[in-house]
Amino acid sequence: MNILLIQIRPDVIIADHEFRLVVDKAALSPVSFTRINAGTPEGLATLGAVTDLSDYSAIMIGGSGEYLISRGDIPETIARITELLHQARERRIPVLGICFGGQIMT
Repeated sequence: MNILLIQIRPDVIIADHEFRLVVDKAALSPVSFTRINAGTPEGLATLGAVTDLSDYSAIMIGGSGEYLISRGDIPETIARITELLHQARERRIPVLGICFGGQIMT
């Protein structure tokens, strides 16, 4: 199982905390996740490079803490995640949105 976890956390300490919680509550091994933190410039670039979702059995989109969909704070990140959500829907890949992830899914 390979789950794509998309985080939107500029604070690496909080991102690590969120990851530990997701792993714990999912009752899976950390190696079950491919983790991309789009809250950092490097992570956003990595997210932008994801073009093929066939390696993933599910996608999780975490919280953000600081950003709101309604304010349009991070348009490039929102656009990229939205594009991946469309691909996931076409491929019937399950998606779980947590907080910010739930906002972007709606």
